[in-house]
Order: sequence, then structure tokens, then C-alpha cells
Amino acid sequence: MMSYLTTLVKTAEKNYLTNLSDQLSTEKLEINNFLDIGCYTGDNTIRMANACHSQHIFGIDVNKEAMKKAKKKGVSTSYQDISEEHWNLKTN
Repeated sequence: MMSYLTTLVKTAEKNYLTNLSDQLSTEKLEINNFLDIGCYTGDNTIRMANACHSQHIFGIDVNKEAMKKAKKKGVSTSYQDISEEHWNLKTN
């Protein structure tokens, strides 16, 4: 059952990103600076930024290892510590 659910989620995510990228491409946007909060390894960041014809691609994430991969792919990355001691976030 878990294998089926994992496959289902991955397929849904892939289809969502493909549809979003296609839609952005048809809009013929020209966004100079593209920022992805939660860029992880940068794959989807680059895909969406390219669809927007972005000149500069920036990504923020909490995973330093993933950000190293994004940086190697050309994403300008910034680590952000979002722990409670660094961010004064209140929950409802």
C-alpha cells in the first residue's frame, strides 16, 4: 500500500510541476529575479525560473546539503535557520 501511495504522490507532484511550468511558459513572463523559498536541490527552482525567463535565480532553504547541490546547478543560495530561537513565530 505504501508503495502505491508513494508512486501516487510522486506522479501528482510531477504533473503539478509540469502543468505549472507549462502555464508559466505560456504567460511569456520576464521576471528578472526569481526567489524560491524552500528550494531544496534547485531542480524545481530552475525549472520554474526558466519558465519565467529569469535572469537571476535565488533559493532559500534549511537543508545545507541540498543547498550545496542547488548552488552547483547555478542557484544563488542562502541558508535560513527558522528555529523558534531565531524567529519569533507564534502559532494559533
